[in-house]
Amino acid sequence: MATRVFSDEELEGLRSFPTIGKDELIRYFTLTPADEAFLRKFRRAQNVLGAAVQLSALPWLGFVPDEVPAAPSAAVGRLARQLGFAVADLAGYGEREQTRTDHLTYERLLMVAELSGSLNRLVQGDNKDGTPATARRFESIVPRPWHDTYRQGQDATGLAIQTTAAAAQCAAERELLERALLAAIWYGTDPILCDVADHTFVTTGRLRTYSFPCQLGFFALAAWHDPRHQIFVTGSAVRGSLHDAVEHALAEAVMVFDGVWLGNTPRYFTRASRDRYASLRGNLHASRAEHMEARLAGGGGAGRNTLDVSGDGIVFYRLIDWDGVSLVRAVSDRIQTTSTLRARPWDLPPDPFA
Repeated sequence: MATRVFSDEELEGLRSFPTIGKDELIRYFTLTPADEAFLRKFRRAQNVLGAAVQLSALPWLGFVPDEVPAAPSAAVGRLARQLGFAVADLAGYGEREQTRTDHLTYERLLMVAELSGSLNRLVQGDNKDGTPATARRFESIVPRPWHDTYRQGQDATGLAIQTTAAAAQCAAERELLERALLAAIWYGTDPILCDVADHTFVTTGRLRTYSFPCQLGFFALAAWHDPRHQIFVTGSAVRGSLHDAVEHALAEAVMVFDGVWLGNTPRYFTRASRDRYASLRGNLHASRAEHMEARLAGGGGAGRNTLDVSGDGIVFYRLIDWDGVSLVRAVSDRIQTTSTLRARPWDLPPDPFA
């Protein structure tokens, strides 16, 4: 039996709305005229109020809990009064499977960006040296499946949300580098030297981390292989310190394993993403584990790898810059990630990076 990292009660607490104080109520649940203009685009009172809750919850919590109608009654009441609706109008919001996908899921809230502009808005970019870059249309920066301009294979790699723009830019670049390193590991040819460590706190299968220095600090990949239950999952991170990179990669691998073990499929927007997640348990586990072992050689990675997947050709687009919440996308057309490589014919097992 796999070790559960969180109890059901703890998981529910992480996914739910906390209690809210008076200062937070005023700060995060007061709509601006631009907010209200955006929300009025939805027709039914239930959808307007549900979207308003999500819009307010994101800068407050940094995410949007699944059960939107379970938001604090004081918060719902404040929004309802501003919009001229009754609190009861929120009842049943999200029960239809596609409601949140059609309106303001967590991802779409991030993509809307500043709300009043929405699609077709030109967003100014900044090069790594701080000089202005060519402005690009919003949907070319964050191509998502609900955009008319979306093409198969596009994703939002290099997207990060933090409390400040500087922190978000740093995290976005690290996320872009992380995805590029995953692509180099899986689809490259030269063995990658790294430090290897086994972690014995799991009660089924083997959990191993691979780490090495990279351009922005340290890269770590955690791979948990459980042959008995045919599960192979990974977690990865680029962080400023080796300890932080390893800890984050381990936490991600454990979280994914927990979800696969319980059969909890994330709410991906594309069938390809859903299928890739579902494949983490099944007959691909052995070939994936074997390929990973062949690509990542022990012997230490300090100063021995010549991977250069980052470069200077990165542009940062600040999509949201609220008080306490900043969303930045790092874009580089020259960096190859798993998403850009999957479409090619490979004599390899499909990568497991969900």
